[in-house]
Amino acid sequence: MISQFERYGFLGELHVYTFRNLFKNQVPLGLQLFNDLHALHSAGGVHLMNRAPKIIRIHEFQISNSRYAEILFQLTDPSIPDNVLSDRKSGGLRVAKRNPTEDPAVSAHMVVDLNPKFDNGRKYPACIENIDYLSRSLMIQYFNEWMAAKLSKQKIRKGEKEAKTFQPRFEFVAPVSQTIQDALENGGVLRGVKWVEDEIEEKTFGDKSYPVVKRTDVGMTVKNRPTGDTAKKILSGLWEKAKGQQPKAVKITIEDENERLKTVGIDPSKNNVLSSVFIPQAHFDNFTPPMAMCEGKIRGDLTAKMKQALIP
Repeated sequence: MISQFERYGFLGELHVYTFRNLFKNQVPLGLQLFNDLHALHSAGGVHLMNRAPKIIRIHEFQISNSRYAEILFQLTDPSIPDNVLSDRKSGGLRVAKRNPTEDPAVSAHMVVDLNPKFDNGRKYPACIENIDYLSRSLMIQYFNEWMAAKLSKQKIRKGEKEAKTFQPRFEFVAPVSQTIQDALENGGVLRGVKWVEDEIEEKTFGDKSYPVVKRTDVGMTVKNRPTGDTAKKILSGLWEKAKGQQPKAVKITIEDENERLKTVGIDPSKNNVLSSVFIPQAHFDNFTPPMAMCEGKIRGDLTAKMKQALIP
C-alpha cells in the first residue's frame, strides 16, 4: 500500500560494470556515465521500457552541483485498479474512474551519490524508493536496457583482434557494511530460517518434456521475537543445524527496526551466517504537502531525506 504520509527506501550501492565484464579496465566513472544519460534525456531521448502491460519511463532527471543524481521514474499500468473512496459518515463507496485514454500511474525516486571518492570500486551509495508496482529491479532493468540501446558499441580489447561488445551496466547491491549481525544488534528481530534439504527432478508425471521438481523443505519459525545477542545465538545454532543437512539453499527472515520483513538468501557454503550482507530500508515521513501516488516533479523534501540516509 502506498502512503501519502510515509515512504520507505532501499539503501545500497549502484555498481557500474560492463557487459559480461569484458572491459574490466575500461568501466566508465559514475559521474561521466550519468552525465551521458542526462544528456540523452535532455535532448528528448526519453527511453520507454515496455513490460506489458506496464510502461516505465524517466519523467525527470537532475544532476546537482554536489554530484548527486536525482531521478523520478513513472510507471503506467492499466492492470492497477481504479481508486475507491469511502464516505467517512455514510460508508458509501465511489470509484475514481479513469478516462478512456488514461491508465493508473505511480512514481518512485532514486538518488545516487556520484562523489569521485567512490570511483575506485565503481560502487556509488544509492537509495531507491520502495513503491508498489514499480520495483527496484524494474528501475535497474530500465537503465540496462537504455544503455544497451544507446551506449553499446563494438571495441577491440588490447592484444586481441576480434571486437567485443562494450556496454555499461548497473546492478543494485547490498552495502558490505550492512550485515545480519548489525541488523540484529540494532533492533532487528529473527523470525525464521528455511532451507532446502533435497531437490529431485521427477519425470514420471505427464509429458517427459515438462519434468516435476520434488523438494524437501525445512522451515523453522522463531517465537517470542528474539533480538540482539539472543537472536544471534539462536541463528548461529540453526545455521549449524542447517549446514549439517548439506542444504541446497537457505533463507533467513528478519524484521528490521522499521518492522519491515526481509528474507535474505544465504550461500550454504558460508561459515559465518552473521556476516552475510543484506539491503536495508530507511523510513521517511513529515512531507509537506503529502506525497502523491504519482508525482509530476522530483520531490526535493524526499530526495533530501534520501541523501541523508545514504550509507557511505
